Amino acid sequence: MVHFWTTRYTLRDLLGNGIFNADKEAWQRQRKTVSLEFHSTMFRNLTAESLLELVHKRLLPLLESCVNKSRVIDLQDVLLRLTFDNVCMIAFGVDPGCSQPHLPDIPFATAFEDATETSMRRFITPVWMWKFMRHLNVGVEKRLKESIEKVDEFAESVIMTRKKELALQHDKSDLLTVFMRLKDENGMAYSDKFLRDICVNFILAGRDTSSVALSWFFWLLHMNPQ
Repeated sequence: MVHFWTTRYTLRDLLGNGIFNADKEAWQRQRKTVSLEFHSTMFRNLTAESLLELVHKRLLPLLESCVNKSRVIDLQDVLLRLTFDNVCMIAFGVDPGCSQPHLPDIPFATAFEDATETSMRRFITPVWMWKFMRHLNVGVEKRLKESIEKVDEFAESVIMTRKKELALQHDKSDLLTVFMRLKDENGMAYSDKFLRDICVNFILAGRDTSSVALSWFFWLLHMNPQ
């Protein structure tokens, strides 16, 4: 229990009270809601449509161009960009555009990567040291704070836009919209901070896991062409 509390505290700045950093009732509510949503027809259609669009309009043209021009690319980076776009479309209902053919630098994606990396550094740094650096706002802790601020700016922008869209009765089926329509245990709408935590956690869940699995998939195909 102490170990889990320490982990929650270490990751709180980035993950907040999202599903990977939540406990007890908060975790159960999120898991139940997401589990039900993952099995809904609308959500499955959204997932399939977004992935098909990304594969046919971005991944395949990029790979074809590389073959035709004998261009060398980092396939894991390309797949990381693809899954990042896909999970953002599922969680936030927006497309960051990381996997476009010219492989652009996307501020939100860069900030998310930096925030994840610097948060992980806390686990190999003495607690008193990273707390002291955070207090003084120096070194990697300053970088972490700046990165999280950029992630928060993006999330707040998307949340505000989605509220306006829902007010106009625009139909959406992403996770952000699902939780916006729900009430907490007190019958109140979820706060913007909680909505931000939900989406950031699921971007983290779907980003690296899927891209690494796909990288191994292509490696296995290469090693076993038959």
